Amino acid sequence: MEQVSVHQVATWTGGQYEGPELPVRGVSIDSRKAGPGHLFVALRGSRVDGHDYLGEAFASGATVALVDRPEVARSHRAMGRAVVLVPDARKGLGDLASGYRGSLDLTVVGITGSCGKTTTKEMLALLLGSRAVASPQSFNNDLGVPLTLLSAGRNHSFCICEMGTNGPGEIAALARIARPQVGVVLNVGTSHLERLGDVDGVAREKRALVEALPSDGCAVINWDDERTRTMIEAAPCPVLSFGTWPNADVFADDIRTSGYSLAFRFLHRKRVTMRLIGVHNVHNALAAATAALRLGQHPWDICERLKQYRPAPGRMAIEEIGRIRLINDAYNANPRSMAAALSEMSYRGGGRRIAVLGDMLELGEESRTLHADIGRRAARARIDVLWAIGPLSEAIARAARDAGLRNVHWSPSVAEAVEKPPIRVKSRDVVLFKASRAMALERVYDAVKGGIEQRRRPALAPSGD
Repeated sequence: MEQVSVHQVATWTGGQYEGPELPVRGVSIDSRKAGPGHLFVALRGSRVDGHDYLGEAFASGATVALVDRPEVARSHRAMGRAVVLVPDARKGLGDLASGYRGSLDLTVVGITGSCGKTTTKEMLALLLGSRAVASPQSFNNDLGVPLTLLSAGRNHSFCICEMGTNGPGEIAALARIARPQVGVVLNVGTSHLERLGDVDGVAREKRALVEALPSDGCAVINWDDERTRTMIEAAPCPVLSFGTWPNADVFADDIRTSGYSLAFRFLHRKRVTMRLIGVHNVHNALAAATAALRLGQHPWDICERLKQYRPAPGRMAIEEIGRIRLINDAYNANPRSMAAALSEMSYRGGGRRIAVLGDMLELGEESRTLHADIGRRAARARIDVLWAIGPLSEAIARAARDAGLRNVHWSPSVAEAVEKPPIRVKSRDVVLFKASRAMALERVYDAVKGGIEQRRRPALAPSGD
């Protein structure tokens, strides 16, 4: 973040501040990470109230705090501390980011979709290089997007923001804060149905990013997804499409996958081989490439940089231990991404194909039906062993058995799965781990990995007398 004054912070947030001029060089929402020159934003959560940690934030070096409790503001001002009082600290963070974003000469790229946002963001950041700043991890909500914008500096030309949603109007609100000039829509699937209702509700929410673009902006749309393709009509600006058909503006064909690699031909000309798996990642790569083309990158430079991409942990990341291959895709899951991961498993050769699948959350009334569909897909995907984990995933196990899959196990919780694993991984097995993030399925991954490594350790020879 570039240095701004505390009075500028008060102006952008509409806050009350009476005190000396002070520099602000960073923003923190965690009192433990507040450093010298930082603005600490006191957020109220369901279990923790940031106002209770103002003392810790100031002790850590914070220069000023943004609060929405008048009595807290009064008590800390009485101690000589700089405090900006706003009606709502959470909204104040967004207002601050919006004002700061307007102070920079910055092109903002917004990326949304039911799955693939983080992978596409990381690919695009690689293509744009050091001139781009991108959201860390999955900072895609009304806290993450402002923090991403506030991490930009005058040395950056581009800011890449993931834009997620749990309910109606959230992407439109994020767009008002970030004001993206380029909007990427990857796909529309059955995610967050609990509040969005149905797939049409998901599509309307994603379309809000396209509708928010300026007339001189650009919408980057997945031509292969029927629901995103219809968003072209809603774009108030030029559109670039990507896909696997030649009628898309940016397309790939001759797609092949083997071992650790995914390969495709880019624009009928140059072959790109990437060290990752998952045919669905072709669309992520094309989305990033299309946005990069719009932002001035040369197509052949894009191809060369895509070859350097490596997946982040938890996103179809492969780890081999001896002759056992573990695929860690446990960062998140919804029906679309789960189906894609199972489809990828059908290509895996060697020994047994084992799928360790946990609950998919926030699916609303359709949850049981959608979990059952995954069970049937697992049976069709030539999975040899299915291990379902979590209360919702009992429907996965039951449907898989009904569809003819014989080797099926179910654990009611991650804790029980770690304590009493029903399967033993063997040489040449390929094991997929996938679930919604809140399931913390990485605990099962770590337990399985630890068990394999322990079996591989040579027994200690007895010491001589």
